[in-house]
Amino acid sequence: MPKDSWVPLPEEAHLFNDIYIDESSTKLRYLGIGGIICPRDFVDEFAAEIVKARGSDLPVQSTDGTLREIKWTKVSDSKLEAYKRVVDTFFRFTNKIPLSIGRLDFHCAVVDTSIKGGELTDTGFNKEIRTLNLKFARLYPKALFHVYLDARGPLPQSLRAEQSHLNHTAHLKRPNKNWPFRDMQFLTSHESQGIQVADILLGALTYRLNGHYDLDEASPAKIELSNYVLKLARVSDPFRDTKHLARYTIWHRDKPWLKPMLKAPRSPTPFRVPPAKGR
Repeated sequence: MPKDSWVPLPEEAHLFNDIYIDESSTKLRYLGIGGIICPRDFVDEFAAEIVKARGSDLPVQSTDGTLREIKWTKVSDSKLEAYKRVVDTFFRFTNKIPLSIGRLDFHCAVVDTSIKGGELTDTGFNKEIRTLNLKFARLYPKALFHVYLDARGPLPQSLRAEQSHLNHTAHLKRPNKNWPFRDMQFLTSHESQGIQVADILLGALTYRLNGHYDLDEASPAKIELSNYVLKLARVSDPFRDTKHLARYTIWHRDKPWLKPMLKAPRSPTPFRVPPAKGR
């Protein structure tokens, strides 16, 4: 579990949600950025249910005590059923959460980098992370958020500047609303079951979007798991947007008829992490 930077006020405690964000296919045409939102009162129980679903096939720790991850790149025939159990847990767990408290949902944004002029710059990538967070603020207008981003490498500097930017933008849109983003932190993915599940849900989508699904050498296990996730998500066409609010949503940020944006020069930013190899 991530550490808390502070304790919420008693009258606000029931409004808090954790958001776990991951990205996929950073070097391919369709970049995916997705996040799971979970009411804070249910975060520990959700993580415990994911660990239970992993079972002995996908243990949380190695024999030497090293934490082990579940992730899309590790899906194989021998582990397929365990990964399906994890996916089932995500889709079923929200039934345990009263609607008066919140929802367990997954929302992702898809960026067609060919329209952007190629691989996103740091500035462009950060903008997409910011835009997804602001979507959470729109969809859950009464909620307050702790946001956790996947750190692919050594943990970088504080996210306080980005947190402030998000809050000011949200405040401009809803002047009567308190600052919704109360904390932002980087986590290494092996620390967070939420980030790991987001990786699987997102990988199932980008595997289809980037054409790996259709290759002769495509992994049968990944094809089956991709089908399994998208069927449970009720996604018939991954190239089309879904409803704005559902258990699993897709938002294609770029449309072919929009004017392509020129690639901007690379510049330092408060929270860009060097991308992992594209999936």
